[in-house]
Amino acid sequence: MKGGIMKTKADEFSQDLVVTSLIYILIFVFVYLLSNHYQLEKQKVETMKAQKIAVELHEEKMVVEEKLDRAYEGLDSLNKELDKYEKATDKVNLIVKELVSLESKTETMSVLVLFTESSGNKNVKHSNKNWIGWCGIDITIWGKDLRREGIAINSLKACDYILNKYLEENNGNKKLSLYAYKGVKNNDKVKKIVDNMIKIEKKVEKDLK
Repeated sequence: MKGGIMKTKADEFSQDLVVTSLIYILIFVFVYLLSNHYQLEKQKVETMKAQKIAVELHEEKMVVEEKLDRAYEGLDSLNKELDKYEKATDKVNLIVKELVSLESKTETMSVLVLFTESSGNKNVKHSNKNWIGWCGIDITIWGKDLRREGIAINSLKACDYILNKYLEENNGNKKLSLYAYKGVKNNDKVKKIVDNMIKIEKKVEKDLK
């Protein structure tokens, strides 16, 4: 009887031990799964955070690149403007150099003729091969006269000489003289250019008084 009781208690103890072990195992598994789930959630959050940072950095990079592109465009534009300025300065220096040696009441108009004929480009190529230099002088008409007078054809002095000859022929009438210089009279475009030249001359001379 005692042996049977002892066996029963041993069985119960064994069963309790198994149950307790299962409980601990379940707790361990639960904790493990919970921990694993937490790690997965944490990893998910960190991944989302990393993705967001990557997106923000990408957007910031795009903004910076756009600003740099604008800066480079601005720099390129500035360089072009500086080139234009330098070229314009070179043109002005050439004109001033010739103006210094030119003592004439018509020098302002001569400079205006120069700009309308070539925009100040001394090496300009005209559509008509008989027109020479930055003042667009017709050598078939004025070549011999200029050579006789010892005046360089591609010069402001040549332009001023011719302009004064036309003024003499037209009794000082600037419009008719400029029409004659440009070789056309019944051209609306030329008429508008001539009108503007006379207005600019008046303004310049008024400002210089």
